[in-house]
Amino acid sequence: MSRLLSVLTLCSLLGLASGAQAADPTSMRVAGNFSSNRNHVEGVEKPFFTALPKLMGANLAVNYNPMDVLGVQAADALRLLRSGTFDVMSVQIGMASRDDPFFEGIDLIGVSTNMEDLRKAVDAYRQAFDERLQRRFNAKVMTLWPFGPQVFYCNKPIKSVDDLKGLKVRSFTPSMAALIQSFGATPVTMQFSEVYPSLQRGVADCGVTSPTSGNSGKWPEVTTHFLPLSVSGSVQGHFMNLDYWNKFSPEAQKSLVSQFKKMEDEMWSLALRANGDAMNCNVGKEPCKENTKFAMTLVPVTPADEKKVKDAVTKVVLPIWKASCNKVDPKCAVTSALGFSYALLARGHTRVDFLLSKLPAGPRAALNWLAMASLAAVASFAAWRAWTVLAESIEFDSHSTSPLQTPMWLPQSLWFVGWLLFALVALAMAVHAGVLLARDRDRLNRVYGPPTLDEEIEAETGGIKVGGGTQGAR
Repeated sequence: MSRLLSVLTLCSLLGLASGAQAADPTSMRVAGNFSSNRNHVEGVEKPFFTALPKLMGANLAVNYNPMDVLGVQAADALRLLRSGTFDVMSVQIGMASRDDPFFEGIDLIGVSTNMEDLRKAVDAYRQAFDERLQRRFNAKVMTLWPFGPQVFYCNKPIKSVDDLKGLKVRSFTPSMAALIQSFGATPVTMQFSEVYPSLQRGVADCGVTSPTSGNSGKWPEVTTHFLPLSVSGSVQGHFMNLDYWNKFSPEAQKSLVSQFKKMEDEMWSLALRANGDAMNCNVGKEPCKENTKFAMTLVPVTPADEKKVKDAVTKVVLPIWKASCNKVDPKCAVTSALGFSYALLARGHTRVDFLLSKLPAGPRAALNWLAMASLAAVASFAAWRAWTVLAESIEFDSHSTSPLQTPMWLPQSLWFVGWLLFALVALAMAVHAGVLLARDRDRLNRVYGPPTLDEEIEAETGGIKVGGGTQGAR
């Protein structure tokens, strides 16, 4: 009997061991950095995730794609991680900090303007950052690293910071927007992938990014003046969904931490090494070995420019970072949503009807009812999604990335009301169309079908009889 128990015990232990080993995930969904950041994506990030299974000695299928390929907005990263949409994400902390201003404190504009000071700040902030990230967004810090000194690319002639006054300057964090505004410029918040066409089309006059990112993103093709005044380091991170992390065994977790640390060190090395080369390449100087050579005009950084940045930190950046509440004009946030309801009542939504008009009244009535029912379903889904966005903004006390740092629930509440109204109107009209489908199909076609050509002409002409003239047509 004791022998049998020993055998059973051994089998149980082996089963537990194999179960623990099988518990490690066999797939990893990764949203990487923007593909236009070639030095970081092609040089470090993509090769790292490609080699990760082999480095860990794990049976792990990694599905890696840059954020812009996936159509992901950088500002949504923390919410996507929290929901488990991705297992690992490359996060642009400044843009994602709309959901928690605390995170921007790791790299406030104008505070740590060189890489040595920035690394000390990141190391000091890391533990508190990770604890808050785990608590509020169910995610874990795997790396924290900078793109490098954030400098100015402009397509207008400038000689100093003073010449930024009146220009539209791309920013991507609330504190950066505040700094730019203190210079008399207009901050324009946009993610990296949007900047090149914006500079090309005049939506922005200048942009702020690192020398390497700007060079690899071809910004010198659409800008002429380069001001290497560093205002921050643009700290990024790779974060992992906490539920996903907890599925790994302790040994696998230890290996993950070790491998991600190597990638973090490579990113810091790239920030220290490549940005000097990129600065030379931007203005056509030698040595230029790792980047593309352009011929921008170098604008020398003066002590007066550096003083303006330091003064703005004390007077503007720190106070705005502390203040998280301000008034906002919400009309733009709600107008489009409210307009959906009006357009529905006025039969103003686009309908593809080149075949519909050729059908008999019965099938046409059925399709008109189906169109209303489908629209009601879509509107209801949109209202539900609007509520989840609003609820998350309330839960996270989210603020906009503008200098005002407006609480996001203010405009989003009205935006949600607009979608809710649209859903209720659509549902009511779908029910009414259903009743008419059973009782009066001709009326259903008149009320819920696309406007006829005569109706459209009457609407465009305001009731004027074409060709005959009416009173009041003078």
